[in-house]
Amino acid sequence: MNTQDEAFLTTKQEPLKLHITLSRYFGTEPLSPEWQLRYHQFLTRRIRAVLPLVIKENQMSQLRNLVQDGFLCGAIYRDAILLSAELNRTEMTAFLLKHQQEFSHKNTDSLSLDF
Repeated sequence: MNTQDEAFLTTKQEPLKLHITLSRYFGTEPLSPEWQLRYHQFLTRRIRAVLPLVIKENQMSQLRNLVQDGFLCGAIYRDAILLSAELNRTEMTAFLLKHQQEFSHKNTDSLSLDF
């Protein structure tokens, strides 16, 4: 077990858990399927806490990964767009707006009825 994985299990500090999860889940070091699932579930449950951290630290690559892995949905996109605009993260705001539009088109298409 990696020392970061041990720290994830033992710490009660939410910000530290979030940092560990982001660095391990999106890191270059391979994860076992068990740890990949554990970190994925944590990100899924804590996405509203993770996004402000990623945006405030201007971590564009992590934001891209979160979007590509499907962690964001309609309301979460809106909150992320508002925060990135408020913090003047122009590149992030444009990226989120583009992908929010793609997300909404994809979901609208899947709801259309074929008569």
